[in-house]
Amino acid sequence: MKASAINASILDDRNFISFAELKDLTNHSKNTIYKLCNEGTLTRIKAKGVAYFRTDEVKSYLIGKGGLVI
Repeated sequence: MKASAINASILDDRNFISFAELKDLTNHSKNTIYKLCNEGTLTRIKAKGVAYFRTDEVKSYLIGKGGLVI
């Protein structure tokens, strides 16, 4: 994952992002995101049938993977 490939501006102005936004942001498959949830790397929060993720967790994950430079 390259830092230049990630437009993380969506993470700056919100507390949560949707599953679809996380998928687009990370370029991960649906299965990879579910795996990250099952491993405890990311916490999925469901509200009205839609999965959301905390942006602070997503930032930490991306920084740890070297995909986000702050």
